[in-house]
Amino acid sequence: MTAKHSQVLCEPSRIDDPSESRASLKNAQEALKDINELNKEHKNFDLETKDIAQQRMSLKTAEEFIKKLDEREGVRNSRILSPTSTQNIKNQVSESRKSEMKIIQESKEQKKQLNQEHQIKSKRISKQRRQMQNIKQQQYQDERRHQKIEQEKRQAKSTSGSHSQTAQQEPNNKQTGNLPTAHDQKVHQKDIKFKAQMDNSGKYRALNQLNKENKWKM
Repeated sequence: MTAKHSQVLCEPSRIDDPSESRASLKNAQEALKDINELNKEHKNFDLETKDIAQQRMSLKTAEEFIKKLDEREGVRNSRILSPTSTQNIKNQVSESRKSEMKIIQESKEQKKQLNQEHQIKSKRISKQRRQMQNIKQQQYQDERRHQKIEQEKRQAKSTSGSHSQTAQQEPNNKQTGNLPTAHDQKVHQKDIKFKAQMDNSGKYRALNQLNKENKWKM
């Protein structure tokens, strides 16, 4: 895992434009290449696990062989043999036993070492799998955010286009002499009513003045 890939895992998603989103996705794709290499290493790890099982079988076989030697030694000692033959048999059994004990000890040490390597690799594989999951999650979030940004841009363009179209239609309505709106009609009715009231009040004042002049003449 490179520093660039770990940066994808540690830093929060920061996408201001589609170019940064594509860069983030490219980093995730490179990390996935490393994960493919990791899968190959997992296969090798499985082969090593099989080797551990074979070592255990070898250890079991060696223990069974020593058991058979002990049984053979007891049978031969029960027979009447010359001291030389008995000693030769004991020497052979002793050498065989030493050789097998050496094999067993080497197998135990190798088994211990393989188990330690197995634990180390298991921890590392678990960590890398978590990192792989984080990369996939980060990639998913980046794609969702990129889609959201593109959607917001499309909505902004659509809204600005509708405003400009409305602004173009307003002067056209004035030029073509379209009918006034309900609000305009309501305001117009109020103006007419107010003017009528003013005219009526003026007529009343004129009649009153005329009546006063007629009374003075009389």
